[in-house]
Amino acid sequence: MATIIEIIKTQKRYILIGSGFGSYQSKKPHLFFGNLAAETDKGTVRVIYVSDENGKIHAISPKFARVVSIDGQSPADILSNTL
Repeated sequence: MATIIEIIKTQKRYILIGSGFGSYQSKKPHLFFGNLAAETDKGTVRVIYVSDENGKIHAISPKFARVVSIDGQSPADILSNTL
């Protein structure tokens, strides 16, 4: 079985492959001081990787998705059995 993910806005379903966490940093030379006072931009990006019905892999933000089922069971059923 698999973990099924649904895009909240479109209600399209995908199979969860995994998750990732990336960070980035870029520098742009300052207009007057060049690299001595370079402007730095940095941050982090969270993504989940999913597969559609054709096997194509997509990277999406986890804030736009929700878990529909895990191994054929709803998340509520799984969590209610843990009490």
